[in-house]
Amino acid sequence: PSFVENSPEMMVLEDGEHFIWASERSGFNNYYLYNFDGTLVNAITSHPFEVANIVKVDEDKKLLYYMARSGDNHMLMQLHRVQLDGSKDTRLTDPAYLHSVNISPDGKYFVDIAQTHDIPPFTNLLDAKGKVVAELAKSDMSKFEELGLKKVEVFTFTSKDGVTKLHGMIHFPSNFDPSKKYPVILNNYGGPATNAFRENFTTPDPMTEYGFLVLNIDGRNLKGGGKRLLDQLYGNLGLVEMDDFAEGIKSLHNRPYFDKDRVGVYGTSYGGTTAASMLLRFPELVHAAVANSSVTDWRLYDNIYTERFMSTLDNNEEGYNRFSLMNKADQLQGELLIFFGTADNNVHPANSLMLIKAFQDAGKSIEVQIAPDGGHTALNRERMMEFFIEHLVTDYKKEVR
Repeated sequence: PSFVENSPEMMVLEDGEHFIWASERSGFNNYYLYNFDGTLVNAITSHPFEVANIVKVDEDKKLLYYMARSGDNHMLMQLHRVQLDGSKDTRLTDPAYLHSVNISPDGKYFVDIAQTHDIPPFTNLLDAKGKVVAELAKSDMSKFEELGLKKVEVFTFTSKDGVTKLHGMIHFPSNFDPSKKYPVILNNYGGPATNAFRENFTTPDPMTEYGFLVLNIDGRNLKGGGKRLLDQLYGNLGLVEMDDFAEGIKSLHNRPYFDKDRVGVYGTSYGGTTAASMLLRFPELVHAAVANSSVTDWRLYDNIYTERFMSTLDNNEEGYNRFSLMNKADQLQGELLIFFGTADNNVHPANSLMLIKAFQDAGKSIEVQIAPDGGHTALNRERMMEFFIEHLVTDYKKEVR
């Protein structure tokens, strides 16, 4: 391996002879000790789960402190301590929570901030064995409760592969009534090694106050599931993860307050790609979408990013064609708003322009908003919600007329 400086995945030891490196050679990120000439000394960890980042190295005691996704829930980070020879690996935190830690210089104590998606942060002082020595602070939830805000709910479902357990989150409006049906908006980025589901305490999305349920859904694109999941995207980027987002939406159809006939999606950059893809591929599930600064064909995007997941065009032309949104323009059934900036130097405007032409050639009507001299940007929230209210809220058009 090559390196430039210390990072969460790599640490140069002060002895000047060794470094620690995170590698996926086992299918999951694990830590390995190397000589400076690049030869392997030994594996420090060998887990069937992902290590996340190095917290501290105590070279005198030959100890590595690191965070890992070692509980049943891959989003709940845990502090571990292990000898540099790989022995005596010990988890020091409670796997029921997500942890952020700060270790004392002598390693005898650490400050731990713990939380979950529905338990606000609390701070404790723990000793080297992970025992609570003192409770330092708790979150004040009085304003949250005074406003009547609803905590987000985490749900699970099975991936399109029929095996992988995945997670999503539902945000509810403050006046939520389970006896009513609510239109739904999916807010997903969706790119490789990212997380829509999270376990830090989450306040409800402000869009819920327009009278919507808001969803975040993970697919096999998630960060923390290991190389075994991300490998399933290889050659099929923009397809596999969308299949899983669709499964997540379907898993909520049996909830009486979920209006399966009024579902929207929005996002920016890869999120815009997600929005347009979901509308075109799953018209029975998605009825309106706002696609901002979207990649519409992998031929039109940065090859350094694209070829990591799609190989070259010569090697995988079929995969590039399978993804291309231009090839799906004639399948449009729902309502679509395309937004892009004319000076976008990340996702070139050609992506949106070629998709617009494909819709015109297919005889399909869409809405287009342009940001003159705008960069890699998104439509403002108020205009976006106007679009979703118009197309997803019952009798809106009758009321405004």
